[in-house]
Amino acid sequence: MNQLAKLTSPGAQLRATDTEREMRMCTYEKKRTRFRLSLVVLAAVFALAGCAAQVAHRDGLALLQQGKFDAGVSKLEEAAIREPANTEYHMDLQRAREKAAAVLIQKGNAARFAGQLDAADAAYAEAMRIDSGSGRARVGLDAVAVDRRHAVLLEAAQAHLKKGDLELAVASLKPIFIENANNGGALQLQREIDERQAKELAAVPTLRATLKSR
Repeated sequence: MNQLAKLTSPGAQLRATDTEREMRMCTYEKKRTRFRLSLVVLAAVFALAGCAAQVAHRDGLALLQQGKFDAGVSKLEEAAIREPANTEYHMDLQRAREKAAAVLIQKGNAARFAGQLDAADAAYAEAMRIDSGSGRARVGLDAVAVDRRHAVLLEAAQAHLKKGDLELAVASLKPIFIENANNGGALQLQREIDERQAKELAAVPTLRATLKSR
């Protein structure tokens, strides 16, 4: 049998068909193996992300307990980003922002009323970084700005009083009273001015009597 006859014989065709089938099966198995490996790798990536999110969440809560609000909230944000579908992480983050901002605002208020404007400003600013929508923190920052302006005016009024220029001292206090009628420093200085004016008025009749007697 010649070569062409061998190739076209039924047996040869059957063997060719079997070979093609085996090759297709081999290709299919390779693809399925690669797919399984991809799933394994993907599962490992998700597992690592989940572990990292869990660690970030745990560290964030611990930092908040230590009073490190900025760092604690940052860690909780990391956990929420790593696991965006985890509602617990997002709820903890929101609660942490609100609680940390409230504590910092309270700290800022205490510092402001004690006259520690730099400390108050820092506390309010940190509260704003943690919770940018905090209206109370914004009010605190604005109040510190007003206090700083009033401090400059009060210092000028004190300087005028020392020089004996009562009119300028009163003029320096006027803007303070317009914005805050209960400013303690301004009220105290106004009393000193009133006492000085009362003494000067009391001295006028005595001076007149002295001049008449001469």
